[in-house]
Amino acid sequence: MSAVLNAQLIDAVEAGSETDVRRLIDTGASPDARKRVTLRAKVDDGKGGFEWKEDTKDCESALVLAVVHAWVGVVMVLLEKGATVDGQLDWKISPSGSQNWSADAWQDSKWMATYSFPSVLTLAIGRGGTLTSWDGNTFPRPTRKGKLDINLRGGMVTLNHPTQAEDRSVLVTVQPNVEIARLLLAYGTRVTDVELNAVERSSDPEFLRILESHQRSPTSRPGSDGP
Repeated sequence: MSAVLNAQLIDAVEAGSETDVRRLIDTGASPDARKRVTLRAKVDDGKGGFEWKEDTKDCESALVLAVVHAWVGVVMVLLEKGATVDGQLDWKISPSGSQNWSADAWQDSKWMATYSFPSVLTLAIGRGGTLTSWDGNTFPRPTRKGKLDINLRGGMVTLNHPTQAEDRSVLVTVQPNVEIARLLLAYGTRVTDVELNAVERSSDPEFLRILESHQRSPTSRPGSDGP
């Protein structure tokens, strides 16, 4: 039951429905629910044919998706309900192509890329993430234009031998959000040198101001009279 509720929660987050997010968590969904992505692919069987193989990964969390889509109200509900605000974030993206996979390709590169951020605060700032390809090469993310790949919409996603990029992921533009950053600070996310380095690369000086202010006097939660 919890797996179904968690999937429904991801759906509600992606729809931006604060009411449904609150209701589903109150019903038993985890505020830390993650999107479940199953990749199914045709893999050479060594006999001139192919066999279907599949692999499933936990990918973007509810909070990651709310931050990426800049759903401030949804972020607020998730934080109120106890979503984790610290720790590294990561999710995987599959490759695409029309040919059957070789057994070696399935073994080594069925997940083409891993996106990671040192914290949800760096994601809200829109800096400090990394794309690590299956062969170990790394690239900064988001790109200079704010672009980032996330998985297809849905709490439980099945990719059936994706042949094109749009069959396996969505390219989004991350919009750095000061209001979300303030909420994360109010709910206890830590500010380390990593986050400070991220804001130094941000084009919005307001991020640096709120982080420095938070270090002097911790940000209060909405509706609170003080720390």
